Amino acid sequence: MKKIAASVFLLFAILIGCTTRDGEIIDLINSVKKQNDDLKAQISALKKTTDSALVAINKVTVSQAVTDKKLDAIQADLRAVLAQISSLSVQMTSNNADLASIKSKLDALQVKCAELVAQIGALTITLNSTLVDLKKQVATLKNTSDSALLVITKLSVAQANDKNIVSVQAELKNVLAQIASLSNQLSASNVDITSLKSRIDALQVKVDQLVGQLDDISKTANLKNGLVAYYPFRGNANDESGNGNNGSVNGATLAMDRNGNSGNAYYFNGISNYVSFSLNSIGNAINISSEFTTSIWVKTSDLYGPLISMQGVGGFEYDFHIGTLADVVQNPGNYGMLVRDNCCGTGNNIFGSNVVNNIWHMLTVIRLRGGTLKLYKDGILDATSSEGQGGSLKFSPNFIAFGADLSWVNGGSNCNSCNSNDQQHLNGMLDDISIWNRALTQSEITYLYNH
Repeated sequence: MKKIAASVFLLFAILIGCTTRDGEIIDLINSVKKQNDDLKAQISALKKTTDSALVAINKVTVSQAVTDKKLDAIQADLRAVLAQISSLSVQMTSNNADLASIKSKLDALQVKCAELVAQIGALTITLNSTLVDLKKQVATLKNTSDSALLVITKLSVAQANDKNIVSVQAELKNVLAQIASLSNQLSASNVDITSLKSRIDALQVKVDQLVGQLDDISKTANLKNGLVAYYPFRGNANDESGNGNNGSVNGATLAMDRNGNSGNAYYFNGISNYVSFSLNSIGNAINISSEFTTSIWVKTSDLYGPLISMQGVGGFEYDFHIGTLADVVQNPGNYGMLVRDNCCGTGNNIFGSNVVNNIWHMLTVIRLRGGTLKLYKDGILDATSSEGQGGSLKFSPNFIAFGADLSWVNGGSNCNSCNSNDQQHLNGMLDDISIWNRALTQSEITYLYNH
């Protein structure tokens, strides 16, 4: 009986032990199942994130060189992540799944995927910023082109018929049409930034060129304002201002100009050569209310010599010379200006710097109301006189010349006895002589020198 009791007790104990182990096994199975479900959920979330990232890339349809490479790299990484997720999904269904290893891989993929999504976000911001910048550039281009067209419309009818202006106007209208097309494309959903940027940059260059041409045309047109006479010496001494103040050549010979063009300047021998001219279009006079500008290109090694000389009966004098002014005011090698509105004295005179180096120089002199004189050498202000001798000037057609002082040469007041032949004549070359009955601005003088 005791054996039977012992056996029952042992059987009971075994049954209790089995029941307890079965509970642990069930708990373990439930835990594994839960981990498996969690990992499946993590895989599903990762796959959704990766798919969303790929969709974002597809929406960023650009071909900008640098961005393109970055997007390609991100796209490749995302596809690699998807491949690994797919592999992990397969492993999850395996009977021998190493859940700890799978979880470690999933965590790493989660980090990688987050990094890629952040990179896509940064690229999207960059591209949006680029689009904003391009739109601003296009808007600026349009404003510049509109302003340029407005400048053209403000020009006089005669100037607007100029072939150069008509050409610039046509090209600007073409540019504006292209700008309108670019604006529409920049607003489209699929933007090829590289192509658009290239076209915008090309348009920027074109607009800059056209604005530069228009600026040149406008300044050239402005320089015609108040122009009394213009002598470019293109094979002759004619006045090309349209005012008919033609010159007459007396011994001077055609020579090469500063740009290497043959027959586009005059050489004066320093002995007997000169070019006489008149200012009939303004009555050979400068009124008291008028300002006056003369500009001339000169190349010489002569210490003395008249550049532009205009005198009148009664002592009126306008001497634009090198070395000698009014017979006795001397500064060898330096260019200077003297104006006298009465019979006697040395008038209002001033010298600039030395120009005797056998190099082409543009010399400009302005007479302001009140008589102040301003001298410019190569476009730069060189000297200024005080006011004085601001009255009207009346010249004799017999005493107006380039390259010689005819009042000396022709014996006015017996001046042959006052000066040597060297002082009466220029030995050197002259070109591009212009005369205005107004004062040029500094910007106009600078432009004149550079062109």
